[in-house]
Amino acid sequence: MNSTAELESRIAALEPAYHSEGEARIGRALDGYRVPFLYDQPVVILNRDRYEVWHPAFTLTEQNGVVIEYAGTAESAAALRQKEPVYRANGMNGLVIYPADLAGLAWEERLYERIERAAEQARPSWLGPDASYQTGQPSRYG
Repeated sequence: MNSTAELESRIAALEPAYHSEGEARIGRALDGYRVPFLYDQPVVILNRDRYEVWHPAFTLTEQNGVVIEYAGTAESAAALRQKEPVYRANGMNGLVIYPADLAGLAWEERLYERIERAAEQARPSWLGPDASYQTGQPSRYG
């Protein structure tokens, strides 16, 4: 086995069981930027006067309720566009990432900038600029 394949094998063993290559790329980018996340974590959502359990691809634990969904197919993209306002109504900022968002140079940086903007939009006004919404404490990655 060559060193690149061996390294990829070791990294894959430490990662969650991603549902797609696109989600794996997003997870690795989040790791690279040291953004803590939960993968495929169930969340309770109020949708049309009923509680439902959803599983966003990524729940960013220190980013003010930001979740990321990956729309790898046209069918999933249509369904996820309908989820965005429901996330918002539940106090979460849902980002939908498409395959085109993972292309080109510096796509990881663009993703991180979108996350920062989404987290800032979700920040309550009473919370200071350097505090995490979840803990009220400064972020350990800040």
